[in-house]
Amino acid sequence: MEKEKIKDKIVDILINGVHVKKSKVLLKENLKFIDDLEMDSLSILDLIERVEKEFNIEVKDEEIEKLSDLNSVVDYLYNKKRDP
Repeated sequence: MEKEKIKDKIVDILINGVHVKKSKVLLKENLKFIDDLEMDSLSILDLIERVEKEFNIEVKDEEIEKLSDLNSVVDYLYNKKRDP
């Protein structure tokens, strides 16, 4: 799957699943979940759960803290989908 398609799905999850305002999501290229979107830890966990379900993967607890912005999630998913 292309990175742009992954990013589009994550943005959709942010807007429709986690209920982040669309105007905030479209604000910058690489959104930081806490700094730019003012998400708390529960919102981030909700996002991760929705991402796991959407992409049919499991994110290990120790990997979650590395996923602090949109690009890190996109890169993580892109690499995860490419791994056998």
